[in-house]
Amino acid sequence: MPEQAATLSPLFMLPDNANAPQILLDVGAHETQGFKNQTLAYYNACLEKGLNVRLLEDRHSNHFTLVNALANPDSSMFKNVMAMILSSTHGRNTA
Repeated sequence: MPEQAATLSPLFMLPDNANAPQILLDVGAHETQGFKNQTLAYYNACLEKGLNVRLLEDRHSNHFTLVNALANPDSSMFKNVMAMILSSTHGRNTA
């Protein structure tokens, strides 16, 4: 089973730097330490590979409620995702 987990883990499937999109990680402050450790490990692996990655922590969320922040225009997650989208389409003809 550990081999299968390693095979399926995003930690071991990082994109090549040349083809990588921006990566935004957001972990809820109300997560277990295990979730926080996994997110931090992924973040550090991305940094080591030279990927464009950002790590946020939502003070009021866990992995069940964090998605609600994406629908709230006042939330940090919503603002960061929108900024990421706008920066990736800047200068492109999106029509």
